[in-house]
Amino acid sequence: MEPSKRQKLMKKIENHLRTTARKLVKFDTEGEALQYLVNSFRAELECDLIAIVLKEGNDVVPTLYQGDFLYGTTYPPIEIASCSPRLFEGSVTFQEMEGNDTCPLIGLLRRNDITTWFSVPIKDEESEYGICMIGFQRHVSLLAEAKQLFDDFGEDVALAITVARKKEIKQRRTCCKTHNGCINAHKKSTTLEIIYSDQNQLPRGGHYHDFQFKQRTCMVL
Repeated sequence: MEPSKRQKLMKKIENHLRTTARKLVKFDTEGEALQYLVNSFRAELECDLIAIVLKEGNDVVPTLYQGDFLYGTTYPPIEIASCSPRLFEGSVTFQEMEGNDTCPLIGLLRRNDITTWFSVPIKDEESEYGICMIGFQRHVSLLAEAKQLFDDFGEDVALAITVARKKEIKQRRTCCKTHNGCINAHKKSTTLEIIYSDQNQLPRGGHYHDFQFKQRTCMVL
């Protein structure tokens, strides 16, 4: 590729990653942020597959987006120890991982007819969430000089996930407080109602002579 074209392509990638990073932190949930990430990569890179691989304890859980990219297919957990550690250290391309036939994540890409791919770790100084893998079923020239851009972008995605998870925790706490407040309000509104058995027959003293209590209760769904 000519130097001028490479420079223009690098600038285009940089602008796309910067714009995407700014929008990611605005979402209220992790799911919304990751779906936007998938959609933006698909639109910009015209890739055939995107795998969002998130850590859960000692495992990683890959979710593959293909076809219309609107929904992901989640695969069974894979032990982190069985995966290549290079995938979690920094951005890598399929060329750097040639000959690695044991990593189940790379094997998953192969089973989906992916021949060209690169991966980006989703991590920053505080958190390591997993990796994002972008694949093509055709040959695509990958720019080695773009690796640092994607490493920086991986930090932005990690920050967006952290922000979204905090928002979700705050939302759950707010819902719990509202729900508990509802319950307490209903408890306070419980009343005792006097039901008179014979209100039409009063003794001459003007007092009701027969009554019973019935408790009115409220149910919270």
